[in-house]
Amino acid sequence: MNRLRTNAVCLVVALSLAVTYFYMIRPLALGRPNDKTNLWVFSAMSKSSPHLGAIYPVWRSRVAGMWISGQLMDDAVKNGQLSAEDLQDAFGLYHSVWLFLFFVMLGFLVTDPLFAIMACFGCMFYMFTPRAAMYSYPWDIPAMLFFTLNYLLWRKGQYAVMLAIMIIGYLFKETIMLSGVLYLFSDLPKWHKVRYLVATVAIATVMKASITLGVDGKISFVTNQFISGTQANAFIDSTFLHNVKELTTPTMNHFLFVNGGTFILSLLLPMRTRIEKGTKAMLGLFSVASMLAGALNEFRIMLDILPISILAVREYLQVPAIAAVLEAQSLAKPVPKVAKIAGGGRSGVSKFRQPTSTESGF
Repeated sequence: MNRLRTNAVCLVVALSLAVTYFYMIRPLALGRPNDKTNLWVFSAMSKSSPHLGAIYPVWRSRVAGMWISGQLMDDAVKNGQLSAEDLQDAFGLYHSVWLFLFFVMLGFLVTDPLFAIMACFGCMFYMFTPRAAMYSYPWDIPAMLFFTLNYLLWRKGQYAVMLAIMIIGYLFKETIMLSGVLYLFSDLPKWHKVRYLVATVAIATVMKASITLGVDGKISFVTNQFISGTQANAFIDSTFLHNVKELTTPTMNHFLFVNGGTFILSLLLPMRTRIEKGTKAMLGLFSVASMLAGALNEFRIMLDILPISILAVREYLQVPAIAAVLEAQSLAKPVPKVAKIAGGGRSGVSKFRQPTSTESGF
């Protein structure tokens, strides 16, 4: 009954926050002055203005989100005309619905869902800071949903289901395959871990080959941008070096504060249990991948790992509190009363007979 009541409250809160997000994200459909990237990506697979081949190769594989947004874009076109109001409504609806689905997922799979929902919503706001450039793409929130779902499935031991989620999630963003590292920290026998890891690699290979062949007409296994300039200055123009400069440049709007600071904090937490080791492995692998092929000042890319960072910090803080409560309950437990044995003249003897060695478990 308590869980049902919690889920009902979470649904109301989730719906309210999704509506709030709709009105916040809606104006971003038009982007910034002289920067229509949001609209450019949102409409890439629309029939009214198809231009998938014109966007960056690293984005072209993320077809599911762009296909759905393209359909919404076409629905907003009336008699060959597209009004700014209709465009913003379609853009806001797409992102807010995905956010609502993400919150619903948290409501059913997380122990303390209301905290997780509110914390995630609050930390998402850092993607609206100036250096984030107010970019919002069709794969951002879906990737966060599927990435988190796979992490929670791992914690529940649903290892086979994780593979199915990888297939679906890959259509939105390929980073979901990083969750395969969690199999190394499962409670499975060694051979089963190897099988799941091989399956993860197979899914990534087949999905990449199939999508790039369908989109570009040729198979490409590496579409991420590791170099932002020319091959002649590969190191100077490397994404890694640009990210190092980003991290070492003092500023108020710094990567240190991304995701409400929870990402950096979660990387510094100790690894005491199997769950904590698996969580740290995923966070670490994601950070390495981001340094090599991501733009850290585009803070929206950190949405993938936001819920996992929050859960890691939350559980780290909860462990001492739970231990303290259990200790207090143990100290407050009443001592069994001592009574006289009926018919006996001595006091201070328990009315319970002492167990034999067999009964006591020895």
